Amino acid sequence: MTILKLEQALLMAIDTELAAARRYESMAMRAAAPDTERFLRHMAEQEKRHAGLIQEAAKEWSSQAERMIGRTVDDEAGPPAWEFPEDLELLEAVDLALTAEEQAAGYYRSLSRSPNSEVAEFFQDMEKRERAHVDELQRFKAKLQQGARLK
Repeated sequence: MTILKLEQALLMAIDTELAAARRYESMAMRAAAPDTERFLRHMAEQEKRHAGLIQEAAKEWSSQAERMIGRTVDDEAGPPAWEFPEDLELLEAVDLALTAEEQAAGYYRSLSRSPNSEVAEFFQDMEKRERAHVDELQRFKAKLQQGARLK
């Protein structure tokens, strides 16, 4: 288990969300079907929104320095790595994205164990958002496996 200052955890979370957005955008640029491109761009926008939410929380909490400064969180999971080869087949890339989204949910779950209820609730919400991404990707993968014209 790693103990992080809240500020460090927030910066790592922002970096992770932006890396995910870049990965989805990269996948979208290589998509052969319009539906696939649309879905992947949607996922990229969701990740950018997540980064924005985290940035807003960081700003709000930094203005409450006496209450939040020096707060720590337990980072049991660590953020996911969104680095994988560009030349993967779509289904392989979706599998890796699923793994990364599941790891992101686990990362936020570990951060939600903060003794500060406001911090805990924020990261619980972020975990739910990542779980929703897992669900979306699983549905997308099922369509791909059923031979939908999404390659």
